[in-house]
Amino acid sequence: MAERPASRDPFELCGTTIVAKYRITELVGSGGFGVVYKGEHLDLGEPVAVKCLKSPPEFAPEERERLLAVLRGEAKTLHKLCGLTSNIVRLLDVGATTSRGQWVPYLVLEWLDGETLNEHLRARAEQSPRGMPLAEAVDLLEPAARALGVAHRQKVAHRDVKPDNLFLTHVGGKPVLKVLDFGIAKTMADASYTAAQNATMKHPSAFTPSYGAPEQFNKKRGPTGTWTDVFALALILVEVVSGERALDGDDPTQLYIAAADPAARPTLRHRGIETTDLVEAVLRRALAIDPQDRYPDADAFWDALRDAMAGRSTQTPRVDVSETGEFVTRHAIDVDVRPGAAREPPTAGGGARPARAAKEAPVAEPTERSAGAPSVSSAVTKELGVRVVESADADETGKPSAGSAPTALDAGGAH
Repeated sequence: MAERPASRDPFELCGTTIVAKYRITELVGSGGFGVVYKGEHLDLGEPVAVKCLKSPPEFAPEERERLLAVLRGEAKTLHKLCGLTSNIVRLLDVGATTSRGQWVPYLVLEWLDGETLNEHLRARAEQSPRGMPLAEAVDLLEPAARALGVAHRQKVAHRDVKPDNLFLTHVGGKPVLKVLDFGIAKTMADASYTAAQNATMKHPSAFTPSYGAPEQFNKKRGPTGTWTDVFALALILVEVVSGERALDGDDPTQLYIAAADPAARPTLRHRGIETTDLVEAVLRRALAIDPQDRYPDADAFWDALRDAMAGRSTQTPRVDVSETGEFVTRHAIDVDVRPGAAREPPTAGGGARPARAAKEAPVAEPTERSAGAPSVSSAVTKELGVRVVESADADETGKPSAGSAPTALDAGGAH
């Protein structure tokens, strides 16, 4: 990968060395919240990914220390997870440096060669619009599903599971799907957004509407947690098999309606894919509107799916949303919803499916709107304190458009 001109390097870090250990060799991408570099671990001679946050200039020293403490706490959690599974991207270091007089917090992660699941699916779609057979799709997603299961057993929820946060690489000559961005990158982005909006220390919700669960769109539906990841994983499975995104909509309001419509659950049969009653029942439970009706974690969902494909029915306990765990509690949705602001989505009543958005829009609590009405305004979005993690220069894949570099920090791109 060729090195970009210094003018494209916001921090002018290319060619420099951080803490006498990481030599920055190449600018990989830049997004709304951060910059991603390729570097070299000088002691080991191995490539690394270095993610740097674009921190607001008005960040006070105490705010910097608070953010760094949070990052280090999350790093410990991620380090523990990486010790339990190799299918979560490894965090190697976290710290802060100064560049051009600006304070820059950074993460150092393992460098992965390959492509995101989103890129993989787009490449397949160019060859054929048809999706994968169910068995092939389940095999492809298995490593990521089991990695999420490991995290869930530790009471850790991801909350932004999507194809751009699943990375297809090869280990020992075999394809492996790894999970990216467990909490830390979103913590960095949340901190940047919070400071920029002069908000309190309460974190806004960061998720991608096309893979959002009802409770992410509307706090009144309950807390987010491991069950939220189950919903997203089921949506991704439906997309891989059908060749289409599971949720219909061209803005957050329509996507919320699709996620929470009891008359049209986004299963394989909803997409016209024939499957057994057992498999359909598993997907309907994974995609249940009420979090308490879903599988409690990714392992329970994936075990039930495997059993259903083999013709066996399984019984799994209901979710207990009162036991969300330390990480989930610390990162729970905290949206300032004014009385009467949130409204239940109307039942979708047939008709043509809306076109998909080219980019994810900021999320707000949805309201009913007539055909042709404008989408949720940015003013309402800010008022409700909800946003979407996205790249300022990325297309709908979360990757930059042709000719630009991929973004990894706030769009879940490659390392």
